[in-house]
Amino acid sequence: MADIFESSTVLRVSFNEADGTTTPVDSSALANTLVPHDSVVINTGTSAHYSVAGNFPNGSWYEISKDASWLAGDFTIEAWVILDSWNTNDPYNVILARQDTGGFAFNFGLKAEGPQCYMEDVNGTSFHVDSLGAGFTFNLQQWHHVAVCRSGATCRIFVDGVMTGTSTGTTLPIKNLGGQPYYIGRIGYSTLYFLNGRMCDLRVTSAARYMGNFAPPAPFGLPDGDPLYANVALLLKFDGADGATSVVDQSPYARTMTRVGTPALKANIRKFGTTSSYFSNSMDAWGTATDTALDLNTDFTLEAWVYQVATGSSTNVILSRRGGSNVFNFSVYSAGVALEFWEQDGTYNLVAGAGTPVPMNQWVHVAVCRIGNTIKTYRNGALENTMTGAPVLSHGLPADLAVGRDASTNAYYFPGYIDDVRITKGVSRYTGPFTPPDSLPYYSSLVLRPVSANWFGQRLRRIGFDGNGRISGTTKLKGTPADTPVSEKVRLIREKDGLVVGEVWSNPATGEYAFDHVDSSYRYTVVSYDRTHGKRAVIADNLTPELIT
Repeated sequence: MADIFESSTVLRVSFNEADGTTTPVDSSALANTLVPHDSVVINTGTSAHYSVAGNFPNGSWYEISKDASWLAGDFTIEAWVILDSWNTNDPYNVILARQDTGGFAFNFGLKAEGPQCYMEDVNGTSFHVDSLGAGFTFNLQQWHHVAVCRSGATCRIFVDGVMTGTSTGTTLPIKNLGGQPYYIGRIGYSTLYFLNGRMCDLRVTSAARYMGNFAPPAPFGLPDGDPLYANVALLLKFDGADGATSVVDQSPYARTMTRVGTPALKANIRKFGTTSSYFSNSMDAWGTATDTALDLNTDFTLEAWVYQVATGSSTNVILSRRGGSNVFNFSVYSAGVALEFWEQDGTYNLVAGAGTPVPMNQWVHVAVCRIGNTIKTYRNGALENTMTGAPVLSHGLPADLAVGRDASTNAYYFPGYIDDVRITKGVSRYTGPFTPPDSLPYYSSLVLRPVSANWFGQRLRRIGFDGNGRISGTTKLKGTPADTPVSEKVRLIREKDGLVVGEVWSNPATGEYAFDHVDSSYRYTVVSYDRTHGKRAVIADNLTPELIT
């Protein structure tokens, strides 16, 4: 979706270049040049969105030579940051600064005192300090989105989309130091003030983007997202540190996968990202417990990239689920001869490519799709086989899912590497030959999805968000003695014409959600959906936005 503040964006740096790059690219219209100093580098490791991030060790920094003042009027400075530790030399952990030889014109960053997120500025002989947001939770070694916005005489600080402090009466413009550089990660005149950590998605806008709580923005250094992301029931990208033994599902369900045996992430052979998952023996698998969201009782698509290194068993299982009499296995059959999708619902139903080899020691994209009562298998986008009359699997409870081996026995397992596993429920992505996808996006083409655990709110859709209104609320599960906050998808509908103008996921810790900058001249309906489909939607209609001041 187009950024309504695109014309006001003066700096946009994702820090998503190749591992080892020292010069990141500014993708704003100004295309500013970032000059690296000391050991600053973009490298692999933890990142809020990508496989890499900007690393600022030992007070290293980037410098931008610019005459114009970006902060003469309203502005927004924002970034995703993670601190390894608090700066021991000085409490200031600087994100962005600009100054002359006599002092700094502005300084935005984090302080250990409190802790707090702060903004300080100098204008000539007048010294003004906005040290905002004391008392909020800022965890070390965890990614957070931080932002400062100035609108007129009010300055606001946000952490993970939550406003943590305000200051009014800020009438002085930030001093325009023509010819003086901007500094990213450090103050230029002192080696004591620096960012002791990593950063990605730094953006400066000559406008106030945020007036109230918001869902942190989408990663802008990624390609277009997945328009069917809301239908994704499982997404395993297997990206992480070499040798890592934990995997997180990057679908909207955000499961933590259970490690069975000794599977691990490996960097030596991978299709995308930093690593893939290696399955070394018959005991290895990544699993999930019973989850009705994985029931394949409708159209679906299963797909993955596989790299087989050994013969293994007669059925080398990629994905498997078993529940009562309902079973499915998606496999490389008979030592690499063909693809197989096997369903059982009282009877056996088999789809196999008739003698078509699945090559070993190379990456192959495999997929199986169901549309109606027809199932099709694909290899590297080419149709392998078709079966009609397939049963609808209800998957009675319990029904565990396994990646890398059969869900109930270690007799059938996959020997090799697997990358980018995705289950899409409710739709057949492929109905004929196709080009296999590149690295799978973990967000919608309309999603704005943060990774921080502090705020789960992801905008799945935004239309007409340029007004001065706000609709907010909470989603909770009714109970005794108290209702329990729960994260659910919330849809905002304009009552005049039924247009769905926005969707978000509410915060799992508090149940809070918000739609900011809606047109206050309309009335709206909010609909909250139970992601497990165990309860009916909850509707609140005839809502009038509160005005954002």
